[in-house]
Amino acid sequence: MPAMALKNALDHRPVAKRSNSNVPSALTVDLVDIAILLIGVAWLLLRPGLAPVIVLTIYQALALIINLFAFLSFPIGHNLHRALLVHILWRGLALLLMWRAYHKARDLAEAAAY
Repeated sequence: MPAMALKNALDHRPVAKRSNSNVPSALTVDLVDIAILLIGVAWLLLRPGLAPVIVLTIYQALALIINLFAFLSFPIGHNLHRALLVHILWRGLALLLMWRAYHKARDLAEAAAY
């Protein structure tokens, strides 16, 4: 009987609650991602130039690397694998189009100077 009493005592011991305050939720990370991109695009629209393009490129490249490592950790066909593939394609396309637009705008500015 003492084993049963010990088991009952262990079952009713106070359990410390885990605090999730140190672990950001996926929603928080997504909101930060959206906020950084919106601030970067606003900066790019208000003051077009090389600086916002470089900052956005660095951010997109870091996010692309993170997405790539997560992508490689899921099996092919998994829903998250598919979603990350779309994220990787969008980020790559964003980088390509951003630099293409920068070079095109720079070339137009140089042509207008003549």
